[in-house]
Amino acid sequence: MEICKQCSMSFIPCKPTSQYCSRLCANRGVSKRTAVARGNLLRGRGNGRSYRKRNGRHEHRIIAEQIIGRSLSTKEVVHHIDGNKLNNHPGNIAVLVNQGEHARRHHRKYYICQKAGCSRTHVARAMCRYHYNIWRKAQNLNSKGGDVHE
Repeated sequence: MEICKQCSMSFIPCKPTSQYCSRLCANRGVSKRTAVARGNLLRGRGNGRSYRKRNGRHEHRIIAEQIIGRSLSTKEVVHHIDGNKLNNHPGNIAVLVNQGEHARRHHRKYYICQKAGCSRTHVARAMCRYHYNIWRKAQNLNSKGGDVHE
């Protein structure tokens, strides 16, 4: 006689390695055992991709509070400007009023063209339509062996 690891009932195992009394208990046991691992995988834990914590609080929120000189409200969101959530340098952190503003920051139509002095929103490759078309023409000329000067 063995004791089921899931329901604690005694049972006669059909194999010497059986740990569960039924398929249902086996599925529940495996589910419980792997739930933590699956949750950690979804949250990026254990791979060096999650937010660092200091005394149980996210480090970037603590640094943001030090920058603005007050506690953050529950609705305020801390945005990592370069997109690297491990880079908690004060110059890389922006405090946004709510999650909607944070989503707009991440939405591509709100990004600004990366060419110096241009303030238009970008279309592709971090450039506005004007600079992107110049870049594409240059790529076509370069692939054909022509000279390109900007």
